[in-house]
This record gives sequence, C-alpha cells and structure tokens, in this order.
Amino acid sequence: MPSQQDPRSEFITGVLIPKDASNDDAKEIEGEAETLGTGIEEYSDDDSEEEAPVTAVAPVLDPKSQPRSLGISLFVGATDGGEPYISICATWARYQEERGSQGKQVFRRVPNFYITPEPIPVNENRIICVKDQVKISLRYVHLPDNTYKVSVYLVNETSLIDPLEESGKRRFKTSDIIFQPQIRVVCVDKVELVYTKFVSLISSRPVV
Repeated sequence: MPSQQDPRSEFITGVLIPKDASNDDAKEIEGEAETLGTGIEEYSDDDSEEEAPVTAVAPVLDPKSQPRSLGISLFVGATDGGEPYISICATWARYQEERGSQGKQVFRRVPNFYITPEPIPVNENRIICVKDQVKISLRYVHLPDNTYKVSVYLVNETSLIDPLEESGKRRFKTSDIIFQPQIRVVCVDKVELVYTKFVSLISSRPVV
C-alpha cells in the first residue's frame, strides 16, 4: 500500500476501532466493512470461582460499522488430569501520520506485540496485559472431564476522552485504530485441543 494512502480507507477487515468510538463515527470510515463486529461473550458458570475482570464489548450489528475487539475460543484439556496451561502471542499495528521528506503526509506502520513470559493457567479469568492501549484478556468455562473452554480477547482501548469537546470525547483518527490484529495460542506439554460434545451446549447459551 502506498505510504501516502490513509490506511483507514484501504482496509475492510483486520481493523479495530476504539472501544468508545460512536457508531456514527464508525460508519464514516471510507469503504464498506463486510464483517460483523466481534463482541465478548458473557457466560454464567457455577464452576468459575470469580467474576471475569473484563468489560464486555457489545456486538456491532451493523455490517457497515467496524468491530472494536477480536477473540478466539478453544477447548483444552490436560492429558495428565492436571490444570491446563497455555502460552499466548498477540500482534497488531498502528499507522502514525507523519510528514515525508517533501512535506507530504505519509503513514508509517508501527508494529507491536505481546508474548506471555511463561505459560499461564486457564482456570482463572484475568486481564493478561494492557499495552499500547490494547487490552488482552482471558475467560474460561470449566466443563466436565476436566475440559476448559478458553476465550482470549484483544480489545482496542485507545482513549478518546477530550474535555474540550462538547460530548466529552473526540472523534477517532487513523493512529487510534488497530490494524492486522492476530492472536496465537500454544498448548504447552501435556495439554491438547479437545473436541467435545459440550460445544453445542456452550454455543446455545444466550449472549448477554
């Protein structure tokens, strides 16, 4: 992509706008988004020992509006009957507006990433990391047979607060957007992906 092109008008998918952006602002991004926004699912589970420290992002139902979050869910179990552990790698990028050598507006890609320094247990709801105003969190549901449904979320939490604006927040700009977000999950030794009959049970639970 030419560096003088504004990325917000070039990408349809792989774009996360700030969580607090208004729907009206989201619809004004040039180009037509063809994907639905990704929301964070809220599941009630009696086996979970605590409430999730995660602020839910409501699903965006308008296909022309951009998502605020990205998530991945999987079922895991430990082959030795213990607690499963996983490692997580998340990558994303921003585009910073600058002036080129000839004074023209250009956009420079600034990549970023987070890798868990050591494997983490999946039996605890937690905020894993907040970096570059990106929040990465984990939620779990404990199922029979020592199987866990694990969901990892990446949310664009870039602040839009501006006391000088009448609404209290400003409109977002290109540098506020997350581009090309990816989440990778690695099962450590003695942990494996599980295909379970409980998939249909979990999928049928209502989303709050």
